[in-house]
Amino acid sequence: MPGARVGLPPSAPDLRRRKSSEGSQNRSLCRTVIPDRHAGPSRLTDAVGFIALAGQTRVSSSAEDANAGGTWHIPRAELHPEVHTCPTDHGGHMRAKWQFWILVVGGIAAGATRAHALTLIQPGYTAEVYKSLPAFNSYDDMEVDQSGNLYISACNAGVLKVDPSKIVTTWSIATVCDVTPGDTGPRFGAGRSICNCVTSFDSQGSYTTLHQDTLGWTYVATTNANTLYANVWVGIGQGLYTIDTNDGHTTTIVTGGPGPGGAGFYSGMTGSADGKLYALGYDGTTRGVFRLDDTAFVLVAALAHSGISLTQGPDGTLLQSVQFDSPSGILLGEIWSIDPTQGTSALLATSDPVGQPGFDGVAYDATTKIIYALEGNKIWRIRKDTTPSSNDTWGGIKAKYRR
Repeated sequence: MPGARVGLPPSAPDLRRRKSSEGSQNRSLCRTVIPDRHAGPSRLTDAVGFIALAGQTRVSSSAEDANAGGTWHIPRAELHPEVHTCPTDHGGHMRAKWQFWILVVGGIAAGATRAHALTLIQPGYTAEVYKSLPAFNSYDDMEVDQSGNLYISACNAGVLKVDPSKIVTTWSIATVCDVTPGDTGPRFGAGRSICNCVTSFDSQGSYTTLHQDTLGWTYVATTNANTLYANVWVGIGQGLYTIDTNDGHTTTIVTGGPGPGGAGFYSGMTGSADGKLYALGYDGTTRGVFRLDDTAFVLVAALAHSGISLTQGPDGTLLQSVQFDSPSGILLGEIWSIDPTQGTSALLATSDPVGQPGFDGVAYDATTKIIYALEGNKIWRIRKDTTPSSNDTWGGIKAKYRR
């Protein structure tokens, strides 16, 4: 139930989506691809439909915005063969599976299609597709700076920038899959096993290799003390480290995973308003968000899934993006709000099992109070309705102000 502590799933680690360029980490990737039988030319304008479903709001984008051209492409509800690509330690295998998707009458009437869609769970929020990125890239993380610019890391494809006018440019050509937020753009990035490196940026996107060795540096984060943390999520060298931002020297903080004796694994990390480092992960027993206290992690909130990305949210909360496989093998996505003080979590939004769902990243603009969610190549903008409400009757209002 939203707003309550989440019950725990079985103890086996999540099947977590990874990019095909990540070498040995590919064994945890399970991607669902639906071939598009109506693939049309280039530029397609976003259309948004709203469907009321049991008090929730489903927002669907029925056409995709690519880079050029001027043609509408409205996909139809139909039968699609889904190809599940699940690389393994032996090079991967393909398995085909037919899925039947039936849209409800209200969904069809509202123009809902098999394109990306988002369902809002918490009341008082609205969502819309903010921008569609080039579909030929695979995106991993997203951050926002003080001016409202979004930065999306794409591993080998560098870092894209989406300015408030929604103009997309290549901000940096650095090989990074995860980046840390900064006032004027990302400050640091991790290249995983592609480059085995941690990168430092200036405000214009120029970069230098801060540290490089044989480890698959996975996630990075900074705290208010300007301490740079980096983790190796599994495998050789697994653990949490600090990296000197001047000379790239590393110091081991936690050996192994966040659990007792180094059990478990790590996901995304973030510094929080309280000056602490928080990390998603699994401690061998529980999935959750963990706080670093000195040189040990402490579980502060149990979660249904270990998640992918973690960022600061409104009012001291944290926001988590999730990808996980359903019992039928379909990749699903969720956005959660986490209160690390109370140890509670609330489901904010879900992606629908159509198209290429699952949330890779989430970012929060504290100035505009907007949440951005990265779903495949689409950026969703989620806003809370701030319109004041009143239950006063007209008679009551007149009596209140009668002189």
